[in-house]
Amino acid sequence: MAEDKGFGNSKLKAMEEDYKNLTDEELLAKAREIKKSKSRDRFIVGFLVGIAIVSTIKDGISIYTFIPGIYAPFVSRNQKKRQHIKNLLEERGLN
Repeated sequence: MAEDKGFGNSKLKAMEEDYKNLTDEELLAKAREIKKSKSRDRFIVGFLVGIAIVSTIKDGISIYTFIPGIYAPFVSRNQKKRQHIKNLLEERGLN
């Protein structure tokens, strides 16, 4: 399998290894924490898209139009974390 060379890949790999060493209770706590981050990411992306739309309508294309793209790598990294934790929970039968 080809290695993914994305944003912050080495930190993500190290974090995934740390998650594998967590106890079941700690992993469930992380899962609850990560679930909250999904809502937070959605709110932030919606807010930034709103700013971009209003800015584009008001001033045309400007720096504010591209603000959501700046946050996109963070959303992607958080999504990878959520998926990894979900996979670990399924492996351990803790769904």
